[in-house]
Amino acid sequence: MKRKIYVPIMLSNISFENRQEYVTKFHKIGADFVFIAIDRYDIYSTNFEYRKNTADNLKQHLKFFADQGFETGVWISVLGYGGKLPPKENQRIQNMTKIKSITGKVVDDALCPEDPEFLEMYCAYVKEIANTG
Repeated sequence: MKRKIYVPIMLSNISFENRQEYVTKFHKIGADFVFIAIDRYDIYSTNFEYRKNTADNLKQHLKFFADQGFETGVWISVLGYGGKLPPKENQRIQNMTKIKSITGKVVDDALCPEDPEFLEMYCAYVKEIANTG
């Protein structure tokens, strides 16, 4: 059984100028699948023009890598751990339930995936991304 090589790359690292370099590197290592990862902070953005531009760029880059012979997909990381939540100006985020560790400690940089507001926001964002094709 041939194993497939999956390569994640941040959308923010891809440009129209450098993406051919990635293709060359990915072919060199025998990559089969390119996951374009979305910055987890994009989901929290209330700048809908920025979000539209992100979705447009994603769509164009997914098509480009597919045209180069790769299977493609999107990697969405949003739950947290290891990074700060958005600034306090985004009150909606500040009011969401934070994850608790097994010891009961509240984790300040991770939202509970069962929080109804989080689910609403997350599902809307996934729909935006899914609409890129």
